[in-house]
Amino acid sequence: MAAPPGGRIGAVPTTESPPGACRVADRAGAGSLQGWLIVERAASRIVMAVPKKKTSKSKSRSRRASAWRVPVRGRSLCDRCGAPKRPHHACRNCGWYHGRQAIDVE
Repeated sequence: MAAPPGGRIGAVPTTESPPGACRVADRAGAGSLQGWLIVERAASRIVMAVPKKKTSKSKSRSRRASAWRVPVRGRSLCDRCGAPKRPHHACRNCGWYHGRQAIDVE
């Protein structure tokens, strides 16, 4: 399919716009005067920043890791002796876990 005179599909050349321009319907305001944008035909003049090389996995991951924070480990209290312990672990003080003696602590 050949490109229309504006270089973009949906572009319509106008007589009231300056030469080298076309109007393109904006999605938000199609049909209204505010919805028409003047777009230059020579879009190749716009220069965008393009990376020279691909960013490696280690470089991108190390960049993301700088904002990463180590979460504080959860703590709970033993039901039997009240000592602080890790959740879903046997108590180091008394060896109690899930309502029974799980390990022998001397």
